[in-house]
Amino acid sequence: APAPQVPAGRGSGGPAREVVRRAWTQVRRGWRRAIALWRRSLQLRVVTTTTTFSLLAILLLGNVLVTQVRDGLLEDRRQASLAEASTGLRTAQEAFDSADRSEPGVYDTLVPDLVRQLARGGGSEGTKDVVLLRGPDINSPQAPLGRSSSGAEITALDTLRPQVENKSTQLWTYAAVQRDSGERVPVIVVGAPVQIPGIGAY
Repeated sequence: APAPQVPAGRGSGGPAREVVRRAWTQVRRGWRRAIALWRRSLQLRVVTTTTTFSLLAILLLGNVLVTQVRDGLLEDRRQASLAEASTGLRTAQEAFDSADRSEPGVYDTLVPDLVRQLARGGGSEGTKDVVLLRGPDINSPQAPLGRSSSGAEITALDTLRPQVENKSTQLWTYAAVQRDSGERVPVIVVGAPVQIPGIGAY
């Protein structure tokens, strides 16, 4: 018996192929028309080129403005942090100089109270951490230490501390601290020397 005839367009993938072929034909026709219009129309070329360059200029200008605003905010914050640190240093030195050293253990109470006070001043609670570290010439384990919070590990102290000890001036650096939650937070770390009478440099 003769084999059955398959209608035209029916077979494996017939209708799908036809749809794709027609769509591709329309795309090619549209592309050729656009190219022809581009070549014939000077006005279209001028408008398209001007619009493209205008968009590029806007994108570049926007990126420059965002960068300038970010850098300006960062510089403002850095200057504010240095000013706060200088004020806190003067406050700490005045408190140490005026402490009654005839009272036993006066610094054992003064140091923790002072670092908590400095951490609360000049900003929202939790935005600053104040640390008082012994200088290289202080060997007594009974010499006071102070820190306003233990919620973050400040690894930048290991680098900044010897620089402050050597230069005996206020220094700063950008760093990141890791909270107990694991979150890493960008910070500005400021260090400066202070003297505790009768004990030594911190």
